[in-house]
Amino acid sequence: MMQWKPIRVVQSKVYLQAPSLTVEKMIRETLEPFLPEIKKSLQNFALELVFEIVEIKDDSDEEKKIPQHIRNFQYLTAKYPEVDKLRELFGLYPTEL
Repeated sequence: MMQWKPIRVVQSKVYLQAPSLTVEKMIRETLEPFLPEIKKSLQNFALELVFEIVEIKDDSDEEKKIPQHIRNFQYLTAKYPEVDKLRELFGLYPTEL
């Protein structure tokens, strides 16, 4: 829950981001018991949680776009530079790799 910090606060609205409706529901269910106490301690009974659904992009997404056989070839050329020389010699793969 510590990763779901408010992204901004405007007057009595606290804006939070969630990756899906399921996570939003989970956060709401977790915070609901504490919300009256928070409102009381802040002396702000109009306090409202506003959720924005955002897509959280995983760093491994870029790697998934590259086909497996090309990743394997890149691994082999990094480990054995001679493989790339053979590719050039026989014209086996496009040069865009």
